[in-house]
Amino acid sequence: MQTPDFFEKMPILKGVLSTLNQGVAIFSPDRKLLYINSAMASVTGSNPKSIGGALSDLAQRHRLRTAEGVPLEPRDFPIERAFCGEDSFDQTYLYVAANEMHIWLSVSCFRILDDAGDVQYVACTISNITKRKSGEDKLRFMVESAKILSLTADFRKRLSQKAKIAVPSLADWCAIDLLAGKTTERVVVIHTDPSKVQLVKDLEAKYPTDPSSPTSVYSTISRQEPQFIPVITDEMIVLFAVSSIVWPI
Repeated sequence: MQTPDFFEKMPILKGVLSTLNQGVAIFSPDRKLLYINSAMASVTGSNPKSIGGALSDLAQRHRLRTAEGVPLEPRDFPIERAFCGEDSFDQTYLYVAANEMHIWLSVSCFRILDDAGDVQYVACTISNITKRKSGEDKLRFMVESAKILSLTADFRKRLSQKAKIAVPSLADWCAIDLLAGKTTERVVVIHTDPSKVQLVKDLEAKYPTDPSSPTSVYSTISRQEPQFIPVITDEMIVLFAVSSIVWPI
């Protein structure tokens, strides 16, 4: 396992980094991973076999979004920007883990220079701020919701505005339906990935909601109580997918 020179000069430093709650990764000037501590590995799913791996290959395994929910290409990751001379500190990103868990991170990526100003290493540090961000988002949602309810705009416009503040603060996507006689009217659908909005509309046009489905909006209306499904399993998707085309999506 390759080790940065300063670990050899200051062996205690490696011990200190290994005990931090903050994730740390160190890369060589030629974009090879030299070190990763356990806190970083627990978030990214990396392991000792990743040591020596090229950044371009490692980055392909990870998904990162901006605070606004916009997916980033690996070339736009903060670690790549640091290699291009753009250091960044305490920037907020949404990390999508391999198990689809969403983790809010405060990320810093910066170069470590020698006396001549040449890059010796590039470091990346992360802090899990999910709990704090969740609290902030819930507070923001309540404040903004109160503002929207006080507006004189028509009801449908207010509902659309409320959906927009729910994504990505509280959810990846949000749809609002109104009861119209014996059917429903879709008022708005919002997704963190704008390209998915039209996909949802196309699927619903081709495969209308089954009123008899126990998870449909009709079921929620008839029972007059909310439905909360904390985990959606593959088995549930297969059960309720209306065709083999919808299932992979």
